[in-house]
Amino acid sequence: MNVIGYVRVSSEEQVAGYSIEAQIEAIRRWAQAGGHQLRVILVEPGLSAKSDDRPVFQQAIKMVLAGQADTLVVHKFDRFSRNVLDSRLYKQMLRSNGNDILSVSEPIDGGPAGQLMEGVLELFAEYYIVNLGAEVRKGLLAKARAGEWPGRDAPAGYRRVRDGRANWIEVSEMGAMIGSAFKEFSGGNYTLQSWAAEAYRRGYRGQRSGKKIFPSTWHKIFRNRFYLGVIVWNGQAFEGRHHPLVDAVTFAKVQAILGRSGNGQERRRHRYLLKGLLFSTVHQAPMTGNTVINRHGKPFCYYRSTNHEFSEHNVPCRKLEDQIAHYLYSVRAFDVDTSDMFGLALAVSPSVGAVFEALTTFEEKRQLLELVFAPGGAILVGHDGFEGAGLNPGFEFFQLGSASTNNNHSCIIYAALLPSPISDEPVNRLDLQAFFVPEIVSETRF
Repeated sequence: MNVIGYVRVSSEEQVAGYSIEAQIEAIRRWAQAGGHQLRVILVEPGLSAKSDDRPVFQQAIKMVLAGQADTLVVHKFDRFSRNVLDSRLYKQMLRSNGNDILSVSEPIDGGPAGQLMEGVLELFAEYYIVNLGAEVRKGLLAKARAGEWPGRDAPAGYRRVRDGRANWIEVSEMGAMIGSAFKEFSGGNYTLQSWAAEAYRRGYRGQRSGKKIFPSTWHKIFRNRFYLGVIVWNGQAFEGRHHPLVDAVTFAKVQAILGRSGNGQERRRHRYLLKGLLFSTVHQAPMTGNTVINRHGKPFCYYRSTNHEFSEHNVPCRKLEDQIAHYLYSVRAFDVDTSDMFGLALAVSPSVGAVFEALTTFEEKRQLLELVFAPGGAILVGHDGFEGAGLNPGFEFFQLGSASTNNNHSCIIYAALLPSPISDEPVNRLDLQAFFVPEIVSETRF
């Protein structure tokens, strides 16, 4: 039998019995004892098997499916995958092609008992990675609770010192610069942008990059309670053992300044119109709103995927919200409750988009979106933004341009909403008017 070997080890599994060398030796001994032709052993170091995003693993599958070997051989089945779904998918792919996957240390026959044992091994393999993650998180939280920084890299102004197995955080050469920056900025004479320029003039540079520190980075530094002597981990705050670089009074002054824009007015917090309605088709995960301060000290708002195992999927808020507003002109209500003002407006309007455009407040627009779109990520978002959406009962998508025309114009009656439609006042607050508007084009483009 011609076989291809596959060996793998992740960083947390560098222990006896799981080393690359031990796996290779076990596969070679098995092949020699059984008289099998070992074509090649493919090695994949440093990658976890919790997903199939492993280049060497994919190469091994393709080689076997292409007929370069009859069987894929691993030291243990958990080397193949630690994800039950992936394990069964790829095993089925191989076996339906006339190939197989074997473990040299876990011989299993093809009968019912063997299938049961294989399923148990798959469950244990996935349990290991899930439990490992939980234990790691538990350990990091315990470390934070003890006042030790659980992160890999120390924040700017500190460095991690190692002595054998012991390690701790101490102030670095950049620490004095950070402390001075807090004092200077607390005077209220700088914006983030002007302070970044002044800091660069004074020779302040990034601890690791050695380059200019941008306003967005200064914003993160000034907001970080670590410099106050507090460790924030998983939403919990603990007193740290490290030396603080700023006192409580100065830190409070800086926070007050950061809460204001350059002209001294309170900065408005962005409100995410599509929050809770978006789903990324790139990462197969929900999307949330996020705001960052760019290098010019100005806020930039976008929606991003919450699946952190992949590279981020970001779409600017303005772009996506404009796309949804445009899409609503292709949605109409056909079965809505007309006892309230929203229902009546939708019933007489040619499209949801016409009503949406007439609304003036965030609360009104948000209420209409929740009425139209199914909750829990009904709006699908791809690389270029909006891709499609699931609508609630009573709403439907229609092809634009289907209205009858009169002298190249469509006579459309819609509801012109007065300033506050969300109220307890009578329905007569609606002013129904008839308008002649240009014929709507028959194609939607973003």
